[in-house]
Amino acid sequence: APSSHEAAAAVPDSVHHGNSHAKSGGAPSSHEAADSGKHSGSRPERISAKKNRAVVVEVYKNAGEWQVGQNPVNVRTEKKDSADIIMVKGSGTIVAGQRSGEWIALYSEPGFIRIVDEGHAILQPRTVSYSLLSRGACADAGLFPVVDVGTCQKAGFTLGYFDTTVSIYDKEEERPEGCYLFNGQLWVAVEPIHAGNGATSARRQVCSSGVYPTTTTTSSTTVTMTTSTATTITNTTTTTATSTTTITSTRSTTTTSTSSTSTTWGYPSLFCVEVVRTHGYELPMVKAQQRIGASIFGCDEYRVFSDGGEVEVIGIDPAGVEIRTIVIPSIKKKMGDLNDKGVTTNSWLNTETFLQVWNLLDKQDGRWFRHDWVIKVDPDAVFFPDRLREKLLLQTYSGANFFVMNCDRYTPVALYGSLEIFSKTAFGNYLKGQWRCRKNLKWHGWGEDFFMSHCLDYLSVAHINDFSLIGDKRCHYAPCTDTSKVVYHDYKKLSDWMQCWNASRAAAIPGTQ
Repeated sequence: APSSHEAAAAVPDSVHHGNSHAKSGGAPSSHEAADSGKHSGSRPERISAKKNRAVVVEVYKNAGEWQVGQNPVNVRTEKKDSADIIMVKGSGTIVAGQRSGEWIALYSEPGFIRIVDEGHAILQPRTVSYSLLSRGACADAGLFPVVDVGTCQKAGFTLGYFDTTVSIYDKEEERPEGCYLFNGQLWVAVEPIHAGNGATSARRQVCSSGVYPTTTTTSSTTVTMTTSTATTITNTTTTTATSTTTITSTRSTTTTSTSSTSTTWGYPSLFCVEVVRTHGYELPMVKAQQRIGASIFGCDEYRVFSDGGEVEVIGIDPAGVEIRTIVIPSIKKKMGDLNDKGVTTNSWLNTETFLQVWNLLDKQDGRWFRHDWVIKVDPDAVFFPDRLREKLLLQTYSGANFFVMNCDRYTPVALYGSLEIFSKTAFGNYLKGQWRCRKNLKWHGWGEDFFMSHCLDYLSVAHINDFSLIGDKRCHYAPCTDTSKVVYHDYKKLSDWMQCWNASRAAAIPGTQ
């Protein structure tokens, strides 16, 4: 049975489950206290002493996966090319599914993907093996940790644990990194402090032989320089990115430089933004979201802004690069009072903050221009980018110039700030015309969402109405199991946020409702 220390770690506010059959938390039950998992096959052990740490690996059978090729692929509701598109998987994405003719049926999410299109393979099969470590860490065994709930769930099933409920551990007491098995129960440790941790006698770490890229980037650069010696150097590195550099030197006095970069994203592509207060619940929540690839970290590219006076490191991206915030001045915590003249909100008067955010996004980042849509999301909103892509498919075309009004609770309809959606052209028109809004609109008592909608109206940017997008307590509440929604708001405790995220993902899997 677990020690009292271990039982205390499983308190309700730190336990959130990954499907609709999950328990509500608390100390482990009697059957959880015993290792109730069922295994297939034998348990051969491999012991190594890499990094002065012994590793014991219990290797199980291989699992079949598929990798998306050079072009994005559609996930459809049925095995028909005419069926509705649920989402789009970007180049390099890894998916798990059961083959059925020229299609696969996805395991941990709804939908079907065609394997072959017009005689060309658009999905490539790959084989990985999942392993349980009873000592050491994944890296010591030359393996990779499993850091998201869906892959942990799939790995548990592959390893013979057919009750694949997954719980989230979001506290800081030492645990294995990512997915691990404790007393027959699958868990995912999501806090950055667990990075690099391995298995213990009580907790076995789940590892994979494969890494899970999110995008594929190919870049090539050629530079010609002036010198008296001719030299050619070629370096090629292959990970989630491939880079080739050639330097050729001659006696010529001409210097030229050419560069080309090709990146494949989902369609339509999303650039997503969050603004985080460093004091309080928001920063730890966003770091936990990044660890599991949730919310804006499922967008094609993203940027986080933070106050507090110092750059914050949110986490490490799939390419191994630190995700750093852009610092903005301290966010003033002033609430609106509807009894005051000119005030239109009883929430935060945050317009001045976002006036700075949008300008910094343009001048210090600039990547928004590469994407179809600019999306702003609140940190306490449970957000599913793939669902939003599906909703925006028919609205995505060259020159699209509009934003989305998402709440019809009151008259007139409104833009609620938990989810703000701007086409690339609309956002560019805002940047060009913002000073007209600042000069001519009486905005000082407005919230930023009210300001953005009225400014864009003033600049003659069109809007479309879509009141199906948000389940927001301030507009129309929707349960997290209502998978027609893109955003659920607000969940200010990390435990509640994770519970909603897991419940919504589980509800999207056929047969779980």
